[in-house]
Amino acid sequence: MTSVTQKLSEFEALKAQKDAAKQAAKKPAATPTANVKLVYQHPGLGEEVETTLELRILTFDESMRRDTLAGVLANANWDLLPPEAQTRCLAIATAQVMWPKAPEWFTWLLEYDTRAAIELYRAVEAHRDAYFRPDVGEGEGVAPAPRLVLTPLGAPKSAT
Repeated sequence: MTSVTQKLSEFEALKAQKDAAKQAAKKPAATPTANVKLVYQHPGLGEEVETTLELRILTFDESMRRDTLAGVLANANWDLLPPEAQTRCLAIATAQVMWPKAPEWFTWLLEYDTRAAIELYRAVEAHRDAYFRPDVGEGEGVAPAPRLVLTPLGAPKSAT
């Protein structure tokens, strides 16, 4: 038989776990900016090059510039482009808006190395997701806490 004291202890441990999870959910897993070191084996130069990049959350204006530039880069009906081409255009546009003073070899990477450009774009998106959705990726069965909840305040008035 399990004693009342043991059950109470188990209950308190579970409550402490839930409280800790709630506190962790309140804190963002990432800051709005993060520095990363990019090391790239440049096939055109035949050597390894590196730079430090600041990943950050784009402002509204920067996001609009990125989206407009992606459309210009596409030079076609966006909906007719294959998904990889859309992602590549977004990757190049994001990099050009986020790092306008990048080294020349970085521009070469974006234009010629599709995989590297998309990998860089995914890192930017992962940083954004970690900032806005710190609960994503915590494991199976964990329902993410909603960032926005809308609750109706009253029934609409009938038009009579």
